[in-house]
Amino acid sequence: MTKNYLTLLFILLFAQISLSQQSVNVAGGNSSGANGSISFSVGQVFYTSNTSSSGSIFLGVQQPSEFFPLNVSLFEADVNSVFPNPTNGFFNIKLAENPIQKLQFFLIDSNGKQVKKGVLQTKETSVDIQNLSAGVYFLKLMDSRSSTKTYKIIKS
Repeated sequence: MTKNYLTLLFILLFAQISLSQQSVNVAGGNSSGANGSISFSVGQVFYTSNTSSSGSIFLGVQQPSEFFPLNVSLFEADVNSVFPNPTNGFFNIKLAENPIQKLQFFLIDSNGKQVKKGVLQTKETSVDIQNLSAGVYFLKLMDSRSSTKTYKIIKS
């Protein structure tokens, strides 16, 4: 009888030791780049943390996150197109219908400086950018609820 208990204790102890370096993970992988590499896993229960003046890292933990879909549009106006793009002097903003509410546009250069602004009052609006230098600009449309939609405009 004692021999059976010792055998059972040995089996349980061996089973615990053999599983101590394993974890059941939901997902994981490896990634590498010019600055280094990282191996990661999602679903680990235990973790350690390392903190320094440049930041902190949590090893072996699944961080809680909330994700919100980016493709849900809160923008009130239905913009059909912004054309021609690239352009050399003028581009048009075409809406599906005449704007009911105040719809503003802002043209921002690659340094973040606002270079032009206006109000869209008709179904199609032409914007003159002949006096601007060639480069990349961002067209930001803003409706009455301050929801925005952004387009990249290339002036050649």
